[in-house]
Amino acid sequence: MDLEVLARVHDSDPELDALRVYVDRRLLVVYPELDASGRIELAGGVVEERFVSREVRQIIGRQRAGAVIAASEDERTLWISFDPTCAEIGCAFAFVVAEDDSFVLGAVPERAGREKAVPYRGRRAEAARLVGRLADPESSSTEVLVRPRRRRAPAKVGLELRRRSYRGERADTERARGFDR
Repeated sequence: MDLEVLARVHDSDPELDALRVYVDRRLLVVYPELDASGRIELAGGVVEERFVSREVRQIIGRQRAGAVIAASEDERTLWISFDPTCAEIGCAFAFVVAEDDSFVLGAVPERAGREKAVPYRGRRAEAARLVGRLADPESSSTEVLVRPRRRRAPAKVGLELRRRSYRGERADTERARGFDR
């Protein structure tokens, strides 16, 4: 989804209440526990450390519809909620406009009693971890979450719209009468 499409949708739905958006890649957000309980034991002359923690994982698949909770005045930032109980900016994902005028993940919501959220693109692996970078270092100070890659452009998590296109075509048919009568 880009700014041009959003402007056309905004003409028919100014509050963006009926708009549903989808992520273009699966998004996994891990919320580690704030205080992991640990204990140290001595077993056979070896010190063993055991830590027990329960993390919260939030998975947003490509088939999950998100609703627009709020938009900035210039509409370059959208706060999207993928949970029907979330109706505030504090629990919504922020998507910002990148250099190619598409909406890209800018920030993930924090949770009370949890450490800083760790987002992943697609799967949970160190190579799929999203880090904050400037959208366009020359002209913008907007930060987006990207997966750095060595030889290619960084991978992003963007927004998509599901579209249906109806194009009705009708024709008036005329048959030539000819001269054989």
